[in-house]
Order: sequence, then structure tokens, then C-alpha cells
Amino acid sequence: MRAPRKRRSLVPRADRRPWVRKVPRHQVREPETGQRIRIAGETMRRELYQRVSELFDQGYNISEIARELGISRRTVDHWVRLDEPPVRRAMAPKAASARGHLDYLRMRWNEGCRHAGKLFQEIQAFGFKGSYQGVARFLSPWRESGPPPRDTEAAGERPGTECAAPSQRVSPETPPSAAPLPHDPFNGCRISPVVAAALCIKPSGMLTERQAARVDVLKRECTGFAVMRALVMRFRGMMRGGGCGKLETWIRDAMESGIHAMRRFASGLKRDLSAVRNALATQWSSGQVEGQVNRLKTLKRSMYGRCGIEILRARMLPCPV
Repeated sequence: MRAPRKRRSLVPRADRRPWVRKVPRHQVREPETGQRIRIAGETMRRELYQRVSELFDQGYNISEIARELGISRRTVDHWVRLDEPPVRRAMAPKAASARGHLDYLRMRWNEGCRHAGKLFQEIQAFGFKGSYQGVARFLSPWRESGPPPRDTEAAGERPGTECAAPSQRVSPETPPSAAPLPHDPFNGCRISPVVAAALCIKPSGMLTERQAARVDVLKRECTGFAVMRALVMRFRGMMRGGGCGKLETWIRDAMESGIHAMRRFASGLKRDLSAVRNALATQWSSGQVEGQVNRLKTLKRSMYGRCGIEILRARMLPCPV
């Protein structure tokens, strides 16, 4: 018995399901898409910075510029003090990132060591937690163009504490520039701004051995950290001990410290000085009110904002007996 013949399709083979044709890899994904997006973003930031500068030169204050352009007051307050558009800085390197050992890798590369496996084993002794593939990918561009110069590295670091003063627009109010934070004495990576901020407000008696060593490094290599930590500890002592009489002296020292963040904080204290004195001298606190506000917001968010006032009242207030 003869097998049935295959039915031929009336659609030509070239026109059948064209969406499943194999396309070369280089035609599926356009190269350098991420780079073009970054360039477009930087262009938008430069245009927005130019608009902020124009409005500020025309006499608009920071709040009016923020409302006009739809950006935060903090961003406007930072941009009006700069002479050129701000450069978006890279994230602080983590323990699993080879960028945290850039100085050592650059030194060994310039000495002639180009073997990724050997360099991977060497930085493991300094606390590197990443993989060999990560080191190989990090070193791959160096084989064509060489390692980046030191000034490029400093420009790509995230801002830390204030250590030097740049040339900027408003000299009496200019914040110090953001210099790279020093390296951790235990793992060789740069200390992140988050860790530096946490160490700045922690008393010496509560520091562990590793934290105390990091604090010593930050004090030695970044003078702004030492000044800010001294001011923070003095303010903490006033809050704990109720030293209301030292408040004016602390505000004056903070205004003369040269640290922009401390000057802004001290200016805020001066605007509401009577309330600050009462907070230091009396035993009353607004913590109960703030706690109830936080509880109310939590209840609203737990119901996705779709509840009415009756449901909120029933959940917020105790049931009548």
C-alpha cells in the first residue's frame, strides 16, 4: 500500500512565517545602545543645567526655579553653585568589584603583568570577593587602550566627605568638593559614603575594632570628616545632656566650619531657635505625634489608598466600650 503523499502548501517557501527567519546577531541588537542612551541623558542634564543657570541669573530664587522646572530644591541649590554642568558619578565599588582594586591593578599592569588569572589571585589576598570572570572582563578593555589615568578614576568616584574647595560660582556659600574617600585598611576597597556617614555619628565607645580603624583612616586622610565628626559628637552631647547654653556656640562653630551641610543645618536651627531650645531644655517630645502619623500612613498604604474615612477611623481609633 502506497504511503499518502504530502500536501504541498500554496504559500511560497520564501513567504512562509518570515518572522522565524534567522537574522545575524549583529542585526538583532543595535550596537552601543546603552552608550547612546547615556549620551542623551547627559545632554538633557546639560540643557536643564543651562536653564537653571539662566533663571538664577534672572533673579529667580531656588523655590521658584524648582517649581518652574519640576525638579527638587536640593538639586537646584546644588546646581546654582557650580560653574559647569555636574558630572554623574559612578557607584562606589563593592567588595566583589575589581574597580575597588584599580590602583593595584594599574600598578601591576604597568609593571608588565597582563595575566588575568595571576592578578585575580593577587587581589584575592587583599579581600577581593568577586570571580575570575569579573576580573577578566574588567581588564579586557585595557588590552587595547591601556588602563585609565588617575584623574579619570577620581572623576568617576562617588562623592564622599568634603575635603577641598573648588572654584565655584558663589564663594561664601560654596560647599567643598567631593574628594574620593580613602581605602579600607582591611579589604583595600574604598570606604563607601554610607559607611562613612554611619561612622561619623557613632560614638567612640560603641565602635568595634574594625570601625575604629576606619574612623582613624578617615580622620587622617580627610580633614572634613574629622571636623564634621567633632561637631556631631558635640551636638549629640547637647541632645543627651540638655546643654541648652552651648547651643549658640555650636551654631557659630558649625557656620564657621566650612562644611556646606553643617552650615545649612545650623541655618535651619537659627530659623527655629526657640523650638530647638525647648527641645533641649524640656522633657516633652513630638515623638508620639510622629509615631501616630507614621501609623496612619502605614494603614493607608496597607489598603492601597482605596479606603474611605470611615474605614480609616475604624482602624485607627480604639473601639468604644
